[in-house]
Amino acid sequence: MSGEAGISVVVPKPITSNAAALGQFDKADFAYDRDKDVYVCPAGKPMTYRFTSQQDGKAISLPSQKIDLSG
Repeated sequence: MSGEAGISVVVPKPITSNAAALGQFDKADFAYDRDKDVYVCPAGKPMTYRFTSQQDGKAISLPSQKIDLSG
C-alpha cells in the first residue's frame, strides 16, 4: 500500500529479452491453448511438450521437435 490513501501500485515487469534483436521469438509471442494443453507458436502451429529441463536454475519446457515457423 502506498501512503495514507490505501492505493496499491502495480508496475509491469519490463521486457528484458533480446530475442527480437537476435531474430528469435520471445515467450510473449506464444499463446497457450488450454483446451488442447499445448503452446501455439506465432505461425499458429502447436508445439508438443517433450520434457522439462533446467537452464540457469530455471525450469524450461522444450518442444518435441523444431518447427518450421515460416507459415
